[in-house]
Amino acid sequence: MRIELGRIAQGYKDTKGTNSVKFMNLKEIANIPEDRTVTNARIIVDYCPQKEGPNRVRITAGSNLINYPYELTSRTADLTASKVMWSSVISTLGTRYACADVKNIFVPPLTGLNT
Repeated sequence: MRIELGRIAQGYKDTKGTNSVKFMNLKEIANIPEDRTVTNARIIVDYCPQKEGPNRVRITAGSNLINYPYELTSRTADLTASKVMWSSVISTLGTRYACADVKNIFVPPLTGLNT
């Protein structure tokens, strides 16, 4: 839990923070601007024995109360850009292609499925 909190805040020991959230004292909470909505956090705990660090904790924001005044998506390459890149790779002799995996990505647990 402390690693996840450090990751989304200002860091913890050797874990680098992203400054996505900032912990506030009571005075700062009282001065939250009127155009902002306070929401809850949901803590999700999982155990993945096949991973290097098997104990997993993720924190998500209460989506029913999010009122964020800026862009809500992360920019990604669209399908056309991907097709142009792949076409260039496969149509050029001697070309090599590499793909990277994202380490810190949240995948919600599957629920309600018969296994």
